Amino acid sequence: MEKNTSYVITNKRVIIKTGIIGIDYTDANLSKINNIFFKQGILGRIFNYGSIWIATAGVMGMPFVEFKSIRNPKGTLRLLKKLIS
Repeated sequence: MEKNTSYVITNKRVIIKTGIIGIDYTDANLSKINNIFFKQGILGRIFNYGSIWIATAGVMGMPFVEFKSIRNPKGTLRLLKKLIS
């Protein structure tokens, strides 16, 4: 069974919710974001999807929060940069 993943960006944090029966949450305060990385291959450019890695100051021992294969990654990147500036 494939996992269901939701990505949420609020004015205070980013949240990733994964799972259908057992649900895992990962979140990071916007104030803890150190850097944002973006990757989009050729197919991603054609079909408007890509991945964003958010480098944080230690979210539950994980240095990165990843938004995998999301639609409109450039728009999401612009939004995140605006929220953390």
